[in-house]
Amino acid sequence: MVFDNADRFLRYFRNAHYFWLLRRDIVAQAISLAKMVTTGLGHSTQADVATIDRQDRLFSYDSSLIWRWLDLILAEERGTTALLQRSGLTPTAFSYEGMMARGAEVMANFLATELGLPERAKPGLQSRHAPLATALNRDYAARFRREEVQGLQAVDAERASWLASCRF
Repeated sequence: MVFDNADRFLRYFRNAHYFWLLRRDIVAQAISLAKMVTTGLGHSTQADVATIDRQDRLFSYDSSLIWRWLDLILAEERGTTALLQRSGLTPTAFSYEGMMARGAEVMANFLATELGLPERAKPGLQSRHAPLATALNRDYAARFRREEVQGLQAVDAERASWLASCRF
């Protein structure tokens, strides 16, 4: 570990421009993490269609596993919020979903503008990254939302202000 705590990190990077990437759909994120750990496949750039299909067959619905990952994500978000508040930092927040919808060229230009750099992404810039979520992920997310309504209401309420700070 390079920095053993946030205060030490901030000693070196207090004046940096901070970005905070949040996932609006925390259930989908928890399922993605659970699936990644279960199957060992983390990025679309590592897989072809046959590999992704094989990983779907290895991944079974487990609400306690999804909650475990969702709770971990939520704990990280709480920690980030506490650090930001304690340090008086105001990051540029945006969502994974918004980032993916905008594409690589628009995002590169957005980040450059936020950093005060001239927009300079090559026209037509593309990313090789694509979401790994499959129909199975979406089915599990819908099932989890149906079965875990009360718990998710509390999660959504806690995250509402964080998500409201997202530019997109």
